[in-house]
Amino acid sequence: MKGLIVRNGYYTSENEDHRCKKLVECFLSRGVEVDVYNNRFVRKEEDFRCYDFCLFFDKDVYLSSFLQNCGIRVFNDTNVLIRTDNKIETYLFLKGKGVEMPATVPAPKKFFYVQDREYLDAVASFLGYPLVLKEAYGSLGKQVYLISDAESLYKTDEDTGTKDKLYQSFYKYSQGESVRIICIGGKAIGGMKLSSKGDFRSNAHLGGQGENFPLTDEYKKAAEKVADLLGADYVGIDFFADKPVLIEVNGNAYYKQFEQVTGVDVTRLYVDYILESLSPRDGI
Repeated sequence: MKGLIVRNGYYTSENEDHRCKKLVECFLSRGVEVDVYNNRFVRKEEDFRCYDFCLFFDKDVYLSSFLQNCGIRVFNDTNVLIRTDNKIETYLFLKGKGVEMPATVPAPKKFFYVQDREYLDAVASFLGYPLVLKEAYGSLGKQVYLISDAESLYKTDEDTGTKDKLYQSFYKYSQGESVRIICIGGKAIGGMKLSSKGDFRSNAHLGGQGENFPLTDEYKKAAEKVADLLGADYVGIDFFADKPVLIEVNGNAYYKQFEQVTGVDVTRLYVDYILESLSPRDGI
């Protein structure tokens, strides 16, 4: 049996290097060879016939679909990638399914930029100030903006132009604090609380400090419900710190800091899950 790890060829980070290195070492300890590829290659089906499975740590849905069409079992599959990468897709997919989320308004599609202040004022009237504007695509806490008044709403709307985006009510009870729960195979394996003193966002990449968060039944059930609905093999799920109201999901969540503060061996658990998931037809 042979595996593949796919990462983006135009972005690198210590967290990404750490994850790939640990996974390769863990698979090798189980007698499974794994190659690491970035997405900067010409895609020829014959080059991938030797692989039984793929850990997909990119956001290139076309590559994910290509690998699945080659008959490779991809963790997470393309549908999960779409649902977890685009915040509007996440909201629309989970809406009405018993997942508590802030009041949300997806912005209308624009093919060229024009500022519609009548529409923006209606959004503000519905959500109230302050409110949060999020670009549909964004990671590590970037592309998320706190809007305090009409002037900042107009300015941020102009700055984000025709990008897909959504507006949400501001959840003041957990400002600068969140809980990250990682689920593997639909099961919550641990939690980390993130706190920031100088930013309404608590992301580790923006300076948020992590500590272990003992999972309560309420948070555990909420996280596993989201993971199950998404159909995710692996997913990081972010909630507010005072109650499990969903902030966002991340199908490619880094876990270096998570392992450090929780003591949970995410690498081993994910490798165990992958090997147990593969059928005899896939090579075991």
